[in-house]
Amino acid sequence: MAFNYFQRANELVPETTHKIGIAFTNLNLGTYYFENGEIQKALDFLEKSKIGYTEENDINGICLTKIITGKCYSKEKKYDL
Repeated sequence: MAFNYFQRANELVPETTHKIGIAFTNLNLGTYYFENGEIQKALDFLEKSKIGYTEENDINGICLTKIITGKCYSKEKKYDL
């Protein structure tokens, strides 16, 4: 059910210019894919999230994105980047 809401929000992205909202949608999708073991998809959405939060200088969003990104790499046992 949650995924349906995330997907619907993602479908609305082209209709908005609200970068933080877009970044948050990408963070939610990245988190969803991480929690469901689809690490590459998670990283793709997290990269989009990081870009959006960085462009808006949203430190909290950047930190949240980095935490989930770190969890993705940890799950894959990729400790050195």
